[in-house]
Amino acid sequence: MSEPLDPALQQARQRWHQVARFKLRHLVLLDAIGELRNLRLAAEHTHMTQPAASRMLKHIEGLLGLPLFERGKHGLRPNPEGELMIRYARRMIHDLLAAQSEIQQLDQGLAGSILVGSVQSSASQILPRSVARLLRLHPGLHISVQEGESHMLIDALRAGKLDLVVGRLSTGSSHHDLNVDIISTEPFVVVANCRHPFAGRKQIDARELADEQWVLPPRSTPIRHVIDSLFIKNIQQTPGRVIDSVSLSFNQVLLQEMQCLAILPRTTAQALQEQGLLRILPFELGQLLGALTIVTLKNGVPRRSVQALVQALRATAAQEQTAQAR
Repeated sequence: MSEPLDPALQQARQRWHQVARFKLRHLVLLDAIGELRNLRLAAEHTHMTQPAASRMLKHIEGLLGLPLFERGKHGLRPNPEGELMIRYARRMIHDLLAAQSEIQQLDQGLAGSILVGSVQSSASQILPRSVARLLRLHPGLHISVQEGESHMLIDALRAGKLDLVVGRLSTGSSHHDLNVDIISTEPFVVVANCRHPFAGRKQIDARELADEQWVLPPRSTPIRHVIDSLFIKNIQQTPGRVIDSVSLSFNQVLLQEMQCLAILPRTTAQALQEQGLLRILPFELGQLLGALTIVTLKNGVPRRSVQALVQALRATAAQEQTAQAR
């Protein structure tokens, strides 16, 4: 009489059996349909006939016991369950490709690509300095930085299109699937060009600032919500003349070309002030806009190269905080 299986092993066998029903080609087909939204094109893309792709999709839906797509005149549209499966399929494909690349490079030092999302202006000093630090040690790495608004970058991270995001992100319940690691609590400051009437002032009132021309992140961004809340709290109004922009380079040029105000991280502003490009105004924002964070997927498998960049970001942030404290 055979001995009963250990409960943990029995549970593991059930898990293996469930996973074994799904094949790599199932993930590839889901990824292709999610990208192309058309079964015929997805079949061509994955080197299958359309009838074979149709049968495979029905098989996948049968395994899950529910439909994943709505069929219409213009192709396939994923329902919420379909969007979820596509996201996980892409993540698994990404992890498999990353594992293959890392195995091939074990004896060659760190190499391959790192895809980084950067919330504009949030990491303008720490991220490039960290990348430079990492590439000095591992010149074989290829690092690609994509700038954007936080919600767009987080969506790309969840879809497996980014390895990590660097920016200011609150640790809310909507981020239960993410690791949000605080690396810096650097404050923001208000800046203007050196010719601005406020540049030589020792004190400025919030009401005076509200009457000026500003360049700020769009209203859809969390940072803008916080800035507007600050003005409403202090003077019951928000700035009336605002240019919406999240591009640091555009904002820097605009500051030189016209009399306007902007908000920047303190280290970024200090570097530009030392170059004579702008002035930090005497209006304290403090920690108003939250901490700088590294955001990764909680269930992801970080590659050695990604872990090395995270370490470089932490080291650079710690170095900058030490310099500010002196």
